[in-house]
Amino acid sequence: MLAMVLLFLVSVLNYLDRYMFSVLVPSIKTELGFSDTEIGFINGLAFSIFYAFSGIPIALAADRVSRRKLIAVSLAIWSAATAACGLCRTFVQLALARIVIGVGEAGATPTSHAIIADLYPPKDRGLPLSIYVIGSPVGLFIGFAGGAWIADTFGWRAALYSFGIPGILLAVLIWFALPDPPRGYSEPNRITPPKRPVHEDLGYLLKRPSFICVSLGAGFHALAWFGVMLWLPSFFVRNHGMTVSEVGAGLALAIGGGQMIGNYVSGLLSDKLGRGDPARLFWICAAAMLSPLPFYGFAMTWAAPEPALFLLFFAFLGGMLMTGAEWTLVQGAAGPARRAVATSIVLFTINIFGGISVQLVGILSDAFKPELGDGALGRALLVTPFLSCILAAVSFAWGAQTARRDIVPAGAS
Repeated sequence: MLAMVLLFLVSVLNYLDRYMFSVLVPSIKTELGFSDTEIGFINGLAFSIFYAFSGIPIALAADRVSRRKLIAVSLAIWSAATAACGLCRTFVQLALARIVIGVGEAGATPTSHAIIADLYPPKDRGLPLSIYVIGSPVGLFIGFAGGAWIADTFGWRAALYSFGIPGILLAVLIWFALPDPPRGYSEPNRITPPKRPVHEDLGYLLKRPSFICVSLGAGFHALAWFGVMLWLPSFFVRNHGMTVSEVGAGLALAIGGGQMIGNYVSGLLSDKLGRGDPARLFWICAAAMLSPLPFYGFAMTWAAPEPALFLLFFAFLGGMLMTGAEWTLVQGAAGPARRAVATSIVLFTINIFGGISVQLVGILSDAFKPELGDGALGRALLVTPFLSCILAAVSFAWGAQTARRDIVPAGAS
């Protein structure tokens, strides 16, 4: 229980520091005068590329060293960098601070997933993994609502200080208090940290079609929704004339609430429907990729903000119905000796695709601006989600064909 509480708090801060920046964008643009392309780089590629490329070596270390200490150090780094964003005055300074945040946050999720998988056996693993993922909407909720209120009241810099400093304090608690069970603790055959070359771990995973499919599906999901999620605050300010506080509160309920419920239900679905047959988990993911599209399409074309926010709630709820199944598949494909590195490979794909999505929306918004004015961002936000969600569904459906052969039985190393 203590481990889940602490790891949940790590997850909350991980996503809070990541998403809060989006609701601060209107204030940052007003003060510093950045273009949408520059904002897309700071909020997207600057973070995601370094997150992605740092994740695999950090995860390889997590399969070999103290996971408790690794999480504590990672949390301290990204929290200090979040606070440092509040001191930035130029594009280069802010981009560099976001890069450090990306490097720090790369150590959180793969390492946390590995600990959770060693605490819970495969048949009960979906719900605790989903609870960890619920840290994302909770972090988004606090970051959007709290960050927007602080930005309107005290300025956007104060919001960054307010959420960066507590993370350093939590890092100290993690260092001394987080349980770190033996590798393979939840399964019949416990293992010691591997001495084999790291390329063998990568080769083992990349030879399994089901693992490749779940990685691609997760990547296409990120291509569809990362840009949407991180640009929606600016969209509602520009297109619906809402204040930053109004947008923060509305999107906190719509996106955060929808994701929270969707993640929790996903864990229940994963444990109930996927037990004994990993192919069912792939079909859960495929269906979840298609379910948000009608709600999202109407939300982005509705003239009034309130119905649009209401529809976005259901869009993000549907999109999150795959998380418990997705991460259960990742851990099942990896086996106990490769859990952190398997998670990091999937996160690599997610963040590369997600960073491209955020940057692409910014570029398209600037490209459409001469013709559409303030409507340019809305047009940009309609370009990628539909095709990306279909590609994600196809990837997951393909994975179902090889799941029974590829998913590693409990206790395999």
